[in-house]
Amino acid sequence: MTIFRTWLLFVVVNIISLNAFADSPSWNYAEVGYGKMEIDDTDIDLDGIVAEGSYAFSPHIFVRGELGAFTENLLFDDLDVDTLSAGIGWKSATSNQTDVYGIVSYERIESGDSDESIDGKGYSGIVGVKSRFSTTFEGYAEAGYIDVNDVDISGFTGRIGINAFFSDMFSVGVRYKFVDDFDVASAVVSVHF
Repeated sequence: MTIFRTWLLFVVVNIISLNAFADSPSWNYAEVGYGKMEIDDTDIDLDGIVAEGSYAFSPHIFVRGELGAFTENLLFDDLDVDTLSAGIGWKSATSNQTDVYGIVSYERIESGDSDESIDGKGYSGIVGVKSRFSTTFEGYAEAGYIDVNDVDISGFTGRIGINAFFSDMFSVGVRYKFVDDFDVASAVVSVHF
């Protein structure tokens, strides 16, 4: 029993000390990675490249952009889906390690094959929480509304993700984004500045 108590005390002290030295969340970064898009109610899964960047202009105002380029080889054709999101946000610290934020974004989703192309434009608004819960890990969760004309996407959207930091400048992460008619899972490499 003494060994268990000693071990438990060791774990608790380390968790507390990690939080004590944790940085604030990273808002200045660029990342790129692999993404897999699944279109709801179909058997279509598209592979592609995802990229994202964010820059904080002040302690409260930041911009964020996302790009996705996905493709799937179908029986007689290729299906391509490209996504773009560009927004401006406001953030506020709730503690040294946690920020709450909101973003209003321009959204564009273009899909097509060799016969037809659809170009939808719209907007989204999201709220989220981002926390650097240790010196090594940062996570976030977002929820909001998206409306994109011509591709008939409107409704709830959300995103969750986690980063593992190797240093103050480099991290790897996984993301899961869900939109009205599709989901995107991705793995990324990030540079923080």
